[in-house]
Amino acid sequence: MTARALWLKIHLYLGLFAGAVLALLGLTGSALVFGEQIDRLLDPDIAILVAPEAVPDGLVETVERHFGRRPYYIEAAGGGAYKAFIEEGPGDSDRVRTVFVDPANDRILASKRWGGYFSSFMRELHEALFMGDAGGYVVGVVGLLTLISVITGLYLWWPHGKSVGKWRRALLFRSSRHPLAVNFEIHRVAGFYLAAVLFVIALSGTYLVFPRAFTSVVGAFSVTTTWPDSVQSRPAAPGAKPLSVSDVRRVLEAHAPGAVATGYQLPQSHEEAYAVYYRDPGEPYSRFGQSTLWVDQYTGEVLLAHEYARSSRGDQFLSNQYLLHNGEILGLPGQWLTFLAGLAIPVMYGTGLYLWWARRRRRLGDAG
Repeated sequence: MTARALWLKIHLYLGLFAGAVLALLGLTGSALVFGEQIDRLLDPDIAILVAPEAVPDGLVETVERHFGRRPYYIEAAGGGAYKAFIEEGPGDSDRVRTVFVDPANDRILASKRWGGYFSSFMRELHEALFMGDAGGYVVGVVGLLTLISVITGLYLWWPHGKSVGKWRRALLFRSSRHPLAVNFEIHRVAGFYLAAVLFVIALSGTYLVFPRAFTSVVGAFSVTTTWPDSVQSRPAAPGAKPLSVSDVRRVLEAHAPGAVATGYQLPQSHEEAYAVYYRDPGEPYSRFGQSTLWVDQYTGEVLLAHEYARSSRGDQFLSNQYLLHNGEILGLPGQWLTFLAGLAIPVMYGTGLYLWWARRRRRLGDAG
């Protein structure tokens, strides 16, 4: 078997065994790029177009009064209603409820179970195929296989020789009336022009599933930091009262002038600290920001700071993987590029499957 035939076999069987899952991930990924905008279109009750800069103290009290539970996280990324997340059952992530709140007056707009509205449903399907941790591993493995598929596809596309004519033919779509030839051209040309985007999406998606392994590789070239999921507050003085969210917001404003708060992790016990997520003017634009401040819930002391602008190259590279995955690192053009690449994946899967089926039918016909 020649090298080309071997790579063709690898490319073919990767597509046959992982292509359907990859096509599903492409479609759901495209949907998630503009998931929140679709949420607002589907549900006018939450269609607040611009969220004012607000400190959600009343929001916490309103949610706690209506649902009997303190939110564990408030998403305040802007552009729409704030989201307060509460657990309906202890330790059961399948029973998380999202409460949509108007930040201007703390009015509850809607309450939906996680997975019960468009973007959350698509996220569950995209990240875990509704299979929990096992589904997450499947998605990660498909991401790795996609990297191999892109590399083998580029090898098969690469024109042999230095002829200008060969390179011109390789880069252009050649029209034909024969279905087999048309499908081949679509598969070949789309695969080449989207190869770089697909490689970046697959690589960043693999990191999101297997961050420890990815971080170990990056750590061989640059300093990387493992950030905690939570930080403990210092023992409270007798009679000390916890700070409000607005107090924590003022701590952020003093620590990082010009920062935009995008989310608050609220303490669920007397020992935990606040975590406030923010977007600093010195970092690449992202809706949720890439910096975090952990604040003692009683004294307001900054216990730990993850500041993107002061991070190592390795930490910055890892922080940008999510932005690379959804295209946000390039702004709206990058999001549209990611959206179109996701839609192209099932097209490439369909054309590849048709090529395999048509050629197999031809071989069986010749044998008969």
